[in-house]
Amino acid sequence: MKIKTFEVEDRTILPKNLEEIFNTTEYCVIDIETTGLSRKYHQVILIGILYNANNTIILKQFFAENPNEEINILREFSNIFRNFPYVITYNGATFDIPFLKERFIFNKLEWNFDNIKHIDILQCLRKEKKQLPLENFKLKTVERFVGINRKDTISGKDSVLLYKEYVKNPSPSVEKTILLHNYEDIYYLNKLLTIFDSISIEKYDIIGKEIIVNYNSKKINFNVYPKNILIKKGFLHIKGLTESFKDILDVIYYGSNFNFEWHPYNGEFNIEIPLFEGYLSTGEKCSYINLENFNLSKSLFNKSDYYSEKYFINKLMILKLGEHLNIHLIGELLSIILKSIFLK
Repeated sequence: MKIKTFEVEDRTILPKNLEEIFNTTEYCVIDIETTGLSRKYHQVILIGILYNANNTIILKQFFAENPNEEINILREFSNIFRNFPYVITYNGATFDIPFLKERFIFNKLEWNFDNIKHIDILQCLRKEKKQLPLENFKLKTVERFVGINRKDTISGKDSVLLYKEYVKNPSPSVEKTILLHNYEDIYYLNKLLTIFDSISIEKYDIIGKEIIVNYNSKKINFNVYPKNILIKKGFLHIKGLTESFKDILDVIYYGSNFNFEWHPYNGEFNIEIPLFEGYLSTGEKCSYINLENFNLSKSLFNKSDYYSEKYFINKLMILKLGEHLNIHLIGELLSIILKSIFLK
């Protein structure tokens, strides 16, 4: 295993909308290289992490000189990663973070990072795609848009092939090429934050909704993020995470108004709520629930910062109006449902 450390006398200047969420000492940027796309059958062979310290950018790389050193680089990376409440990636929500979690579990290492607040730049860009004149959302395309031009020319796929060559015949030049690709991914990803000057982002998108309930003499934090809330085939689907609890049995509730499952061992929970669909007098399509079916009153929601009378018609609460999903009201509804489940 090799650990490379670089110090760059530079300072990250955050766009205002990100600065309101966190400051330059509270986040890190990560990127991983692997031997393939399967979390189960392939290994992490290189992890890069960037963070700020006293007006200096620190960039560390943990490189496995062969796949058997995966456990070593995961362990070393963990010692640094645990210090940050926020992480920034590009496509990390679907690749880097799930891949790391699977490999930690495979190597029998503790994974304590489910509650870290995550900004996946790719997901933010896709959400605001109408604001940006981009032909696609490939990382290098977005980099060119903000004026970034790299030295390295290889792709992630090229990196996989080069590493296979390196394992058979360790070569300083091949190693340098692999490390440079990862270095520039991370270094320029930090620079890419200027893209947030061109798009909007809400604090709620990053912080998510945290709902605390008491159960089995423990305080359980249920965390859900807007990206994990969607409507599909007439159902509202919400997925989220808690900490892992190995001493609590699964909690499963099937009712006429919603289905709920929580698996404490891995911390995953999901809820499905059947919705009604209709049209307002304005002609707008909407998806809604009947509050009476939940024994709820709209007065429970009046205190919400995001309450608006237009989302309540008689006993109906509208969760989607046109193309707008009311994430904030859904979060309030989820809070009420969870607390009712665990009071039973």
